[in-house]
Amino acid sequence: MKKYFFDGNPLGIIAIIAIFPASSSAQEAIVTDRPDFTESNRLVPKGKLQLESGFTFTNQRLGMHLLALPETLLRFGAANGVEGRVGLPGFERTTGGKAARISGFGDAYLGLKLPLPALRNGTELALIPALFVPAGKAGIQSEATQPEIKLVWAQSLADERSLSGMLYLLVPQEEGKRQRRIQHTISYGLPLAKGYALFTEAVTDLGENISPAYQLHSGVTFQPDSNSQWDIHFGVGLNRQAPHSFLAAGYSVRFGGTR
Repeated sequence: MKKYFFDGNPLGIIAIIAIFPASSSAQEAIVTDRPDFTESNRLVPKGKLQLESGFTFTNQRLGMHLLALPETLLRFGAANGVEGRVGLPGFERTTGGKAARISGFGDAYLGLKLPLPALRNGTELALIPALFVPAGKAGIQSEATQPEIKLVWAQSLADERSLSGMLYLLVPQEEGKRQRRIQHTISYGLPLAKGYALFTEAVTDLGENISPAYQLHSGVTFQPDSNSQWDIHFGVGLNRQAPHSFLAAGYSVRFGGTR
């Protein structure tokens, strides 16, 4: 789960680092929706629970800084072909610049992930409908419930490399009016040494009455076992509409018996 203000301020590439013991039984490796903006097309298997968490520190324009934590995403296999998704309200603190310091909790998140039929060329697809529900402090939470939908695609390449992307439509209410916001991403994944992988991603934010914002994003993941993953990643804004830069890290863990 990832949510953004489309004036270029990320609302939370996400949350607090949580450490729990994971099952060591041999099984398919964990697949997470973090740390890139692009969500995975894979669902959490039926009967399993996956917690994905971390934090993000953003250097915004005009000397402002944003710390986001602990927005945490809980993903669970509700049934065959259906993943349930619950995001807890995350804490945000904005400091610096000429604006007043703001801190408090944001929205809650409720969603589903549903697989779609693969294309003839082997590209895998998934659909993620969801809602952001105001649950925090005025000025941080949304003005009203925000519907969103994400279409995710993924293509496996040779040598365990991957190419994926996402088209994201959000309809927030701003100053009493609904506005369409669109995000497009494309992400390239490359395996490194055992358990390590690298990704590089391009992100474009578009919307009504705002100029496009462009970001470049990259990072490394490490899976010490099949049920857990650490990540560290950073991004830079390519124009003034995007944040200047951000640094983030996180941890994900999967619970449940073997498949």
